[in-house]
Amino acid sequence: LTELQQRMQKSKYPFLPVVDQNNKYMGIITADIVEHAASDLTSTALSLDAKDLLFRSGSRPNFVHVDDYLDVASDWHEETPLVPVLATGDKIVGLLFVHNIRIAYDREVANRFLLKRKQD
Repeated sequence: LTELQQRMQKSKYPFLPVVDQNNKYMGIITADIVEHAASDLTSTALSLDAKDLLFRSGSRPNFVHVDDYLDVASDWHEETPLVPVLATGDKIVGLLFVHNIRIAYDREVANRFLLKRKQD
């Protein structure tokens, strides 16, 4: 738990992806989950690891695969500001933030507008 608190303090985001020993995605640990466990100062809480906290929280956010269309992820951004991106074997390769989807959408709209304008 102490190591998780230290990593969370060093992270510029209030969450950390959790992977198993094979780098297979398991879920996201948030700062509030870590803080809640830290407030329970029992010896049991101090020996918890990331997967234990993830299991206790019951949290497993949605994810997309690298080949999925962006509209799959855009539906979930109402619930969460990020969606993990997984490759073959459920290995996490990145995090897709809501602003990434907006930027991609805006670029596509601009490209289509310019293409149509060029054709006219």
